Amino acid sequence: MHENARFALLVIGLMGSTCVASNTGQTDAAPALNAVSGVSGPPSRPPDSVESAVTAAYAREFSETIARPAIYNDPSGGGCTAPHLTTTAYVRTSSTTGRLLYLMTTPDGRLVARKSRVESVVLPAGTFRVLVVIAKHPATIGDSTLRHWEAAQAKINHDHAAFAASRGLPRSIVSFDNTNVLVDAGDIADARSPASVRAAVERGGLPAEPYQFIVSINLDPTRAEGGFAGADGFVYMGNYGRWSQALTAAEWVNVANAVYHHEVAHHWGWPGSHDWAPQCRGQAAHRPFIVPPILFGWEDVDGDGVPEILDATPYGRLP
Repeated sequence: MHENARFALLVIGLMGSTCVASNTGQTDAAPALNAVSGVSGPPSRPPDSVESAVTAAYAREFSETIARPAIYNDPSGGGCTAPHLTTTAYVRTSSTTGRLLYLMTTPDGRLVARKSRVESVVLPAGTFRVLVVIAKHPATIGDSTLRHWEAAQAKINHDHAAFAASRGLPRSIVSFDNTNVLVDAGDIADARSPASVRAAVERGGLPAEPYQFIVSINLDPTRAEGGFAGADGFVYMGNYGRWSQALTAAEWVNVANAVYHHEVAHHWGWPGSHDWAPQCRGQAAHRPFIVPPILFGWEDVDGDGVPEILDATPYGRLP
């Protein structure tokens, strides 16, 4: 380890393989996820008429054949507005990236209310190497910070492992291999700048190149702000909780949820409008995940025993 009194380095080796992150450029106000409840069982298959209508919508709107679409149909509309159906499809273009299609329709799948086609997103599958740079503010960063943060990161990996186990999978679809660095706040010219964060880390002797995500956590007690997912796998998390003293273990879990379940999801294609299966009232059954797992391709919808994001023939597509 490089000798530098300003840096405290903790490496957490969890898994082996890697995925390469790209950028979405989405920005959010004040993300916060507290729930740690388990995800409910596999979704039931939609009626044939709805599935056929959604398949037709993909063909009409995108000229894509999605024979067995991933559909989340909430008859309550998430307590937001009129009931609607949400459907997504990841079309792999490389081992780590893919094209993402999204439709919001009426519950019968016939009328499209919103759509998007993103040509390149990070596929939400594999083990992501993450460098987390925590700016040291004496008021909010205490002696227990790294211990609490490591436990919170372990909780994120546990969320994914528990979901995989609930679906009978031998291993997690997603996991995070984390490296954590504490840096004096004054040593980072701009904690919101990927270049500044990389420069601060590299001055301490740790190269930033091997990481798919670089996370900057800046809990400045004088500045209340949210987080965003930026270019080239960058994630920024500000003091959205308006904390003015050292965070507790539960509060670090909240930060970890905001980073890994919220901002990282933007790199997987979840839009900044947050309109995939929005939940406006009540506790969503898919927590701790930000949207139903089916929309990230984590469910087997075409009945071949393989989650769509890992499937060589996803959504019933031909080889």
